[in-house]
Amino acid sequence: MQSAAGAIPDHLDPLTKVRLAAAIERARKWNALKARLKALFGNVFQGQADPHAVSVALSQMSFMFQSGVPIGDCLESMARQSTDPLVRQAFEGIAQSVLFHGHSLSLSMSRFPRVFNPAVMLLVRAGEESSDMGERLLRASEMLNRKHELRCKLKSSLMSPAITTGACMLILFCITKFVLPKFLALYEHMGVDLPFVSKLVIALVNVLNSPLFLVGVALAIFLVARFWATISQKLFEWAIEFRLTRRWVGNFLAVQFVDTVATTMRDGVPLQRSLDLIAATSNFKVYRQHVKEMAVLVQNGEHLSTAVQLAPYFPPVIQSMLLVGEECGQQTELLFSIRKLLEEQNEVGMTQMTAMVEPLAIACMGAFMALVCVGMFLPIYGLITQMGGT
Repeated sequence: MQSAAGAIPDHLDPLTKVRLAAAIERARKWNALKARLKALFGNVFQGQADPHAVSVALSQMSFMFQSGVPIGDCLESMARQSTDPLVRQAFEGIAQSVLFHGHSLSLSMSRFPRVFNPAVMLLVRAGEESSDMGERLLRASEMLNRKHELRCKLKSSLMSPAITTGACMLILFCITKFVLPKFLALYEHMGVDLPFVSKLVIALVNVLNSPLFLVGVALAIFLVARFWATISQKLFEWAIEFRLTRRWVGNFLAVQFVDTVATTMRDGVPLQRSLDLIAATSNFKVYRQHVKEMAVLVQNGEHLSTAVQLAPYFPPVIQSMLLVGEECGQQTELLFSIRKLLEEQNEVGMTQMTAMVEPLAIACMGAFMALVCVGMFLPIYGLITQMGGT
């Protein structure tokens, strides 16, 4: 209170001073609470910047650098034009760091890891060393744009099965919540001797309509959200053990692996540095360990074609084409060719996955509906048969 009151002008009346001091104290406590929440849950609340917005910003910066626009005007223009709040805030901070404190562009950009990933930072540093910042920024923009397009294609391929599955779940929920209980009340009132299938459906309906079931679902969602990091690691380890999922996961990882290595090697970045970068940005422990082992082999003088064997989920075409590239001295060009080939394979795989998941969801719904119809209408058929016999 003393620190808050010390900032209040003396010419105010006592009542205003008390109210202003209370307001300042509330603001101080609220700011302290926000600081604690940011420290505890910053990764959840802040999120990542939109990769497409970052890619567009880097592309615009590249054109400005190549056109001879001063760096101060370039950064201020990016801060005004960007629509993503995180990107706009990042460029405002970068402009202040570069113009008022004299820091380098790479050092200023490193203060915003949620906007610029390590691969972008590596290319920016290479641009500062080679005095070709415009070309390096353009390559960083293209690399981000390719990753963004890959994720968008994956999301779009999963959108249709997700909508179909969600619609099926909603229909089943409505049937078990509002339709089947009326049949159950009717059978209880009539005292019908139910067959086994009907008893099974009734038991299932009672479980689904139980409050404990909703509590269990809510608890499961909470536990998944709470331990998602551990669950994702286990899912990845499970996915690379099975042949079908290993192929899809390996292709997606290989595209990003090859793209990063090819882009950084073209700009003169050592191969070991590129592998260390991939390991540092990986979300999966097993994959991160494999890439680190690759970096050790490369450091000991082994070729990349030998090191990629440590990742058994990578498609075999990577090793064979890397061998050819190392023999003919065109490793970077062949890496880009591998990336294009793997992207085409991923598109085919996503199409196959979409064609398989959606009918599977419909088939599961049909099987459940068949079970419900047989279980609910079989007693009615028995009653009609008895009435016809009498």
